Amino acid sequence: MIPGLILRGVGGAYWIHETNGRVTAAKPRGIFRRRRLSPLPGDRVLCSESGDDDFPYTIEEIKPRRNALVRPPVANLERCFITVALADPLPDFELVDKLGIICRIHNIEPLIVWTKTDLAPEALAGHRAQYLATGWPQFAASLEEQPVSCLLAEINGHLVSFAGASGTGKSTLTNALLGEEVMEAGEISEKLGRGRHTTRHVELFRAGEGWICDTPGFSSLELDQLGILPEETILGYPEFEIHASGCRFPGCRHIQEPDCAVRRVVCDHPELNPRYERYILFRELLEAQEPWQLRRRRELLPPPGLPMSTDRF
Repeated sequence: MIPGLILRGVGGAYWIHETNGRVTAAKPRGIFRRRRLSPLPGDRVLCSESGDDDFPYTIEEIKPRRNALVRPPVANLERCFITVALADPLPDFELVDKLGIICRIHNIEPLIVWTKTDLAPEALAGHRAQYLATGWPQFAASLEEQPVSCLLAEINGHLVSFAGASGTGKSTLTNALLGEEVMEAGEISEKLGRGRHTTRHVELFRAGEGWICDTPGFSSLELDQLGILPEETILGYPEFEIHASGCRFPGCRHIQEPDCAVRRVVCDHPELNPRYERYILFRELLEAQEPWQLRRRRELLPPPGLPMSTDRF
């Protein structure tokens, strides 16, 4: 068997990075489709020679996964750089927090990259303050100067992805980190005030000793459609989760319950209010859904595959 890493998949065909550095086209066995298990970029696979000149390999086995996401469709993601522009487009903090929830649920480390800092430098300190208590690493980048060395240090040895609203600079950062124009940088729609979609498929690129997963931009993400349960919302708010054990009631929702340790912390630290208000928003939106519907939606998502992998890239 020939080991490899899936770099991208288009129209049922996949491109495999072999351990010797060669990239070869492959097709999966039909058994994966019958098992509702689709190969994904980021999958470690074992292949055999097919005898087909166009697709020399057949994907025989998908190795155990760390995780598997639907949006973006990628497996084994370890770190997510959540990109947030200070202007053009304006920050979408609801999207940032949603991405944080999804990352924590899927065992992905969130990192925040503030972009276009030269357009609104006075706003950076206040925005950063909202996330200081999370412990998530934060980086800043202007249009003229990208923190390539700092970000490369976070990428080495890992599979990472940039995620966030369109037009925030994900493709621009990818190009800067790779030292070449591999992705078309987006532009901002004057009518809508948000970025146009430029990246069309998921693809992995080698960056130092790690991999960057370039993904399509998006401007909306609904937690209920991903089957996230109300009680999981707190996972995206580690600054509140760490105090939850001090609440009077084990099933505390951290909204109106008496003797809530989370509410006490928020009262003592007003800078946590914006994040706390979004926590309440997401929790109540999910509680408005029928629990069985949320669980059913999660069951209908593509399965993550075999038991979790702890391999490093």
